[in-house]
Amino acid sequence: MVGFIVWCISAMIFVVLAVVCFCSKKAVGFWANSSQKLEVTDVKAYNRAMGILWMIFAVVLCCLGIPLLQEGEESVPLILFVTGGGTIVECIALMIVYVFLIEKKYRIKEK
Repeated sequence: MVGFIVWCISAMIFVVLAVVCFCSKKAVGFWANSSQKLEVTDVKAYNRAMGILWMIFAVVLCCLGIPLLQEGEESVPLILFVTGGGTIVECIALMIVYVFLIEKKYRIKEK
């Protein structure tokens, strides 16, 4: 039970990130330590899409922690598979959605 609570608290960090995206007046970045200034066509719509992306990420991340509610040694493989593997798949899906949907739609095209 404690593991699930800690897992959900870590997911809440992404909820806070989503709220920051919704409230930001400048285009929020996706990649860490990027020196490029992101130029988008519609900042408000872009930030809204980013906020929704992070909110969905947080909800799915919290759901991936459900196996942590089970007790006993027989649940360890399930916990490792779902939380570990599921988180990796979710992060890859997050990057794919950002690059192929959000960035492609809102980024100002270079001439």
